[in-house]
Amino acid sequence: MTGLSCVRLTNDSGFWTEKSSLNLKNTYSGISETTGNIPEGFGHNIGKSAEPVVMIIYNSRNGMLFMNKDAVINAKKLEEIGKLPYDRNGYRARPFNTALIDKCEKIISVLNHQPQIYPTGRQSIQFQYELEDRSYLEFEIFEEKTMCLYVPKRIYANAEEIKIVDSEVVRIKEIVEDFYGRNCTTG
Repeated sequence: MTGLSCVRLTNDSGFWTEKSSLNLKNTYSGISETTGNIPEGFGHNIGKSAEPVVMIIYNSRNGMLFMNKDAVINAKKLEEIGKLPYDRNGYRARPFNTALIDKCEKIISVLNHQPQIYPTGRQSIQFQYELEDRSYLEFEIFEEKTMCLYVPKRIYANAEEIKIVDSEVVRIKEIVEDFYGRNCTTG
């Protein structure tokens, strides 16, 4: 994947005590201090004997770090959406602007609950959530604004729609946390 690099740190105790230059060079603190220590390419694996406890994806295009496994999956999905060609839907849909992809990556990097992500034909990217009680939350993210739709228990007569233009990342995180907090069941 162009622009994304991956480092997996292991819970292998030998990794943390060994003083090899590879281990010293690829610790989390080293990643935070400099971007030059992450090899290009996807799937660089440091530990060999145990499941990784931390996975970090670095996007060199916008400097974003992703550590949450589901955020990593969504970052890869957003990168693929960014590569979609002109007329991908048969209705002359234009390719997505990198500013929109970067904006969406910034949003997913702060979310505790990761959305389902879909491209639209309106130069926007849609984030969707649904709970077991059928409550539905959707964000349609455009470069200059974000539209939010909340439908409690899929009762559309009770739907709420708001336009978010300021502090979008913070506001979206608050709305998602509230969505999961106000509902007893989480899906």
